[in-house]
Formats: sequence, C-alpha cells, structure tokens
Amino acid sequence: MKWRKALLPLLLSSCTLQTPIPADISIDELARDHRYNTALAALQRSERETPDYRARRRALQDAARAWERQLLAELDVLVARQQFAAAQLQLENAMPELPETPALRRYAAHFYEQRDAFIAEQIATLTRLRGENLVREQAYYEKLRGVEGDYRARDAVERYREDAEYFGGKLREAGLRAFEAGDWADAANLLSLSNQLHPDEFTTTHLTAAQAQLRTAQDQEQSEQRQRDRSRRTELRTRFDSAMRLGDIEQAEIVVKEAEKLPDGNFAAGLQRQLSRVQQATAAADIEAGNRLYGDGKVEQALRRWQQAQRYDNSAELQMKIDRAQRLLEHYRELREQSR
Repeated sequence: MKWRKALLPLLLSSCTLQTPIPADISIDELARDHRYNTALAALQRSERETPDYRARRRALQDAARAWERQLLAELDVLVARQQFAAAQLQLENAMPELPETPALRRYAAHFYEQRDAFIAEQIATLTRLRGENLVREQAYYEKLRGVEGDYRARDAVERYREDAEYFGGKLREAGLRAFEAGDWADAANLLSLSNQLHPDEFTTTHLTAAQAQLRTAQDQEQSEQRQRDRSRRTELRTRFDSAMRLGDIEQAEIVVKEAEKLPDGNFAAGLQRQLSRVQQATAAADIEAGNRLYGDGKVEQALRRWQQAQRYDNSAELQMKIDRAQRLLEHYRELREQSR
C-alpha cells in the first residue's frame, strides 16, 4: 500500500525528530520509558555540560539495542498468534523512539508484508463464507420476490440482491485469479458460488473450463497414484519375499503392516495369509520341540519353546502345557528349598 510505503521511512528516520522534552524529565527517566531517540537528543544538547558524554551515549545505544531485541521477540509472539493489530500498535509506538538499524528496517518491512498477506487471507475467507451463506439464503429470498403488501419483504429482497451482486462479483474476481494460477479446484468452487449468486455468460464459460481442467487434473492424479501404488506393492513384495527366504518373520510382519496402509486391501490380505502359514508352521515346530524336550525331562527348555510358540498360537491346549511346566518347575524349586 502507498500509505505504508510512505509511513515506513518516516518511522525509521526517527533519529532526526526533535521531540519536546519536559524540563522535569531526566535522560535516565526517558531511557526507562524506552524513549531512546528523545534521550539521545537531550544528551546531545547537553554534550558540553556532560563530562562522560561518550560513555552515556554508548550506554543509551546499548540499551536501545537490547530493547529492540526484546521488542522484536514480543512481536514475533504476537504475529505467531495472528494478533496483528496489537503487534502493529506496539511496533509503531516503539519505532519513533528507536535508533534506526538494518535489522529494525528489515523487520518492519517484513512485518507489513506479513500483515498485508494476513489481511488478504482473512478477507478472502470472509468473502467465501459470505458467498456460501448467501447461496444458502437464496431460496428464502426467492419466496419473497414479488410479494406485495409489506415493505419489509421488499427491502429484505433488495438488500439480498445488492449483497448477492457485490459478493458474486468479488467471488468471480477471486475465481479468475485462481483460474489464472491454475488452481482449478479453487477456481471451480469460487466461480460456482459467483454463478449461483449473480450468473452471467462470462462466469459460466470460465466455470466450465475450470471444471474441465479439474477433471483432467484429478484423472491425472489418480493415474499417478495408481502407478505409485503399483510401485509400492512391488517394493513391499520384494522385501516380504526376501524376509521369508531368510526366515525373518518380524521383518515380514513389518512389511504386512506397511501394506495395510495401501488402498488395495487384497494385497495386504494375501501377504498376511502367506505369513500366517509360516507363523503357524513355526509355532507347530516349537510346540513339537517342546514336547520332545518335556518328554526327555528338560522341562525348563520345553517351557521356553512353548512360550516362544505362543507368539503365533494362543490355543488353550498350548496354555495348558505352559501351566503344567510352570507348576512342575515351581514344585522342583520348593523341593530344593526344603532339602537345604
């Protein structure tokens, strides 16, 4: 904005301002109030009567830099919260009393850019919301058109017509900007709202073109997504087969979980069926090994194999074997304790 460009140099050239200084305010009080340019100007006017002039000037400048850093940190917090009104007031109150620095100049320029972008975004959102509300209200106002006998109905319809025409135009402008930028989804949405509020041939033509481009873009995206899914399935199948060859069931389980995130549920289900067969075979081998060890009197080793099998077999029969082995081991421990 032109006014902002004119204001910024004025705020940043504050070192040259000659602010009137009340006689009863000291330089130290001015510094405590963060009125550094005023304090520096007062100090300069009393340079001949101030023996430590240079040291005091340097101290004021250091204090100004410290206050500048604190100020910019506080402004960053306000900007992050989108409290631009409070941030702008604080910045514009502070700048006339801060000596100009490159950091301050850059920050002020960037702040106004952020503020302008925030304003534009908020207005765009409000315009869209108002357009959506007007479309929802349209049917109610249509029922009032042509009804005579009550000035309130006539005035309400007229106000609605004016709002619909105004916001329809604003939405068309926004839709055309989105169209030029190639944002087909936004263009189609905005131009559709505009056409419902204030239809015309120009808007309809661009709406049709935006919808056609949007369908083309969506078809392209779907095609690319299918290709990405095919590539992903190929990669997962390779990893799964490798894990199965190596007997790395844990890695195979990881691959199955990743496959479950793909839209094709049949692919993950197929891997899971293959994995389940291996898991069941592994559990069966562990159970059989545990049975042999138990028959040989190696109860503790048998228990470990059965517990290992329990990762893939939660049957009641296996749990009974584990419980029996644990009771037997506990009985052995009790006997050892008694024999000591």
